[in-house]
Amino acid sequence: MGTNSVAMSINLNKPVYSIPKHHYCSFLNKTYLFCKPMFLHENTTAYLVLANENKPISKELFALTELLCSHICSVYKQIKKENTICKNQKIRLSQKEMSILLLMAGGKPDKAIALEMNRCIDTIKFHKKNIFRKLNASCTIEAVIKAFKENIITLDQIDV
Repeated sequence: MGTNSVAMSINLNKPVYSIPKHHYCSFLNKTYLFCKPMFLHENTTAYLVLANENKPISKELFALTELLCSHICSVYKQIKKENTICKNQKIRLSQKEMSILLLMAGGKPDKAIALEMNRCIDTIKFHKKNIFRKLNASCTIEAVIKAFKENIITLDQIDV
């Protein structure tokens, strides 16, 4: 549906709004379409298409579409981060340990990690000790470097 706006959005890598007279398909002769690409790490992951029949798409719907795309990308990124599986089979970190390691790699101090994860600082320190033990590291920098070397984490996973 909406070959024009979808194809143009894919080719241009930007949002495209098409009105009924833009469509060459007769079954779209009353349809207003807005196609919005969704990006994650500079790659297009999906396209969201909003269609409205017999009525132009309002500014409010454009804004809601933008917010929805942003929310979808944010949730997708979080799920991807949480479901990261260690590529190195010798070292296994729990999901909480992976989340803490990624925050450490992003330069967050223990207090900020505790606030972000809604945990007390002692819990974060407990998990960090486990991370250090599993990675045979004595400090945060060493743990992060070893995690990169062992392909446990990648730069794309880190929010800076």
